Amino acid sequence: MLLLGQFVSQIGTIMQNFAFSLYVLKTTGSGKAFASVLAVQIIPQIFIAPFSGVLADWFDRKKIIVLLDMLSGALIGGLYLISITVGLQLIHIYIAVALLTIISTLFYPAIGSMMPAVMKKEELMDANALNSVAMSSVNILGPILAGFVFGFYGIETVLLLNSISFICSAISEMFINAPKLEKKNEMLGIKQFKEDFIEGIVFLKDNYILLLITITAFMMNFIFNPLFSVGLTYISKITLGISDIQYGMLESIAMVGAILAPIFASIISKRLKLSNIFMYGIFVCVLLLGFMSLDIMPAFTDLFNNNIVPFTILALTCALFTLVLTISNLALMTLQQKIVPLDILGRYYAVSGAITMGAVPLGQMMFGTLFDKLPSYVVVLIGFSISLIFILVIAKPFIKVEERSESSEFEVINAEI
Repeated sequence: MLLLGQFVSQIGTIMQNFAFSLYVLKTTGSGKAFASVLAVQIIPQIFIAPFSGVLADWFDRKKIIVLLDMLSGALIGGLYLISITVGLQLIHIYIAVALLTIISTLFYPAIGSMMPAVMKKEELMDANALNSVAMSSVNILGPILAGFVFGFYGIETVLLLNSISFICSAISEMFINAPKLEKKNEMLGIKQFKEDFIEGIVFLKDNYILLLITITAFMMNFIFNPLFSVGLTYISKITLGISDIQYGMLESIAMVGAILAPIFASIISKRLKLSNIFMYGIFVCVLLLGFMSLDIMPAFTDLFNNNIVPFTILALTCALFTLVLTISNLALMTLQQKIVPLDILGRYYAVSGAITMGAVPLGQMMFGTLFDKLPSYVVVLIGFSISLIFILVIAKPFIKVEERSESSEFEVINAEI
């Protein structure tokens, strides 16, 4: 029921985000304007995430996710009515994205802590792998559907389908059987909220391996997210000049790597520590950024009469990037679920999420501006250089932590005990 609910709503959300990206880019033709919409999607998360984590640990998580999915469906339904009556404007997209972000920020700590609540620890890697396959399938199917629906029927139909998908997701989630962790014996208020929130911060601060990983995720969000959320669309549509259907194919091909990732993750996790899988994966992703910059250089693209070869190479590079990054994220997710107590998991997700997501709007605005002022390959090369320097700098303290550990969870488990 958990996977089914996410599967249905995620298809609609991917179609909507895909349509928003094409709609805004077509309307404005500006990478900066496109990036500003994405930044609006992130900024509320920074301020609301701390509250969402505490609420997820206070109340029935099942009720939270059902209520918020229903609310999302109603909001997007309202946006659909606006689109077919007065017409969709950029300001409508800004407001809708901001409100949906507030809802999703409250939603994800609750849904993220549901998996370890319904699964045993030894089953988490396989459960996360299955969830990854389901979500990757959505990421392949979603852009293809969005390309056709948006191309033939417009953004209005995309909004209608997404509204329906959220309502169906909420209905599915009503049947989930999960343990309740409501704090019935405590006086819930500002004082208790402050104490619980600080507990989440202290837990992260006292576990050095998780702190290093969080810092790494912060830096990578600053670079990876804008280069693929803003950059990939800009490179595809503006630099290479591909069609909407080609762009949908690009997104889907890239997601093939995510489909294959759980298989490789299961094999690799039996040979390497989870924390090492995360760091090695990030390093490989950095190298792939450098390769991508070479693919879109004019010196290379000018060798061909059309964009087929650069487009194909870009698609394969994105697929490999997604494969490695998904393996890395699966390792990180499983590591967190294994070593963070369930009663604090919501707060941990909120604190670490607020830290790492804080980098996204900064990166989106910076790289969005750079795409307007510099050639695309130069912007990607800048991202590659920054991330390479960072990963080389943080490698030394990370290796020292690993040398003091008998396993990837050693320090956290000792601190927890």
